[in-house]
Amino acid sequence: MFKKSLMSAITVLMLMAVIVSGCSSPSETEAPSEPPAEEAPAEEVEEEAVTSEEKETFTIGYVVMNFTNPLYSDEMNIVKQLAEHIGGIEMIFKSCDSSLEKQVTIIENFIEQGVDLIIADPIDTKAAADVFDKASAAGIYMLSNSAPIPTKLESYYIDFPFEKYFGAVAYATFEALDGKGNVVLLQGQLGHPVNTQRQDGFDEALSHYPDIKVLDQQPSEWDAAIGLQVVENWITTYGEDLDAIIVMFDGVVPSIVELLKSKGLQDKILVAGNDGELNVLDYMTKGEVVADCIFGSSRSAAEAIYFANEILLGRNTQNSAPISMYVIVDDALKEKMLASDEVPDDLNYCTAQEAIDLFNNYATEYKEKYGY
Repeated sequence: MFKKSLMSAITVLMLMAVIVSGCSSPSETEAPSEPPAEEAPAEEVEEEAVTSEEKETFTIGYVVMNFTNPLYSDEMNIVKQLAEHIGGIEMIFKSCDSSLEKQVTIIENFIEQGVDLIIADPIDTKAAADVFDKASAAGIYMLSNSAPIPTKLESYYIDFPFEKYFGAVAYATFEALDGKGNVVLLQGQLGHPVNTQRQDGFDEALSHYPDIKVLDQQPSEWDAAIGLQVVENWITTYGEDLDAIIVMFDGVVPSIVELLKSKGLQDKILVAGNDGELNVLDYMTKGEVVADCIFGSSRSAAEAIYFANEILLGRNTQNSAPISMYVIVDDALKEKMLASDEVPDDLNYCTAQEAIDLFNNYATEYKEKYGY
């Protein structure tokens, strides 16, 4: 009896060893801290509505523009949280430090690692096409989280109306100045598709206001420290002749507001931003930022990870996922814009407080949109 029990135990151990040896863990530098999705209770798997009997674990490589812009670090944190909520997703984040060469190298390394999907914010859409196609040819899905890429093979993108809504920020600023004044434009990175779209929106708005003069426009590489130095130079050069500073990204806006306060210029020079980040929205509630527009790092991150998951599960039938945006102004400026013959009449508006609610509600918004 004892020998039979011993033999049975040995047999079970041998079977377990075979099973364990057949399961290899991914080669990422960090092991997942949570149990694999397939170990979750049955009811949790049913809530996720996975189409296959058992959802496999997917690895996503995420190329971040840089780790210095708060928008990108916020996006990373939210992607991590939602990946854990969705389950079965392991994330690898790499920064390209706003370098096209480094961005391409990181994507090539992800291809070599054999990840399942790569999310990237291409610095140059044409230059990125070849490496996107290289990944697709290797059976890896490519998702651009800023603009469509002119690839030969299939790829995906998040569809942001950047041109329209940075144009709306410019319209708002010009209307706040009563159509007359001196402004400067702090750009992101020249050649970057998001910068190009926002520049086009700004230029279109500017064409409607002949008495608005652009004193200067300079890039910042989407880096708050570089951007602040540019603005400090502008204040030294133009001083009180400057009426508004319009900025393509929110990462540097709080520093600009504080700089103007330190020089006693906060009531003389208007500041307008873009992104709808929480710290900037807080300044808006106090009347210290005149206009902004929201897609919000929380919402763009949620759209990216949910859309990526749909692609990996084979549930997506479209190459793009649209994300809604809003121009953020107070009620008085909204009424002025609505009454203007220059401002487009198809804009979405919200107040700073409404934008804060929208930013914080991202989890509910995207769980409702995607159903899990």
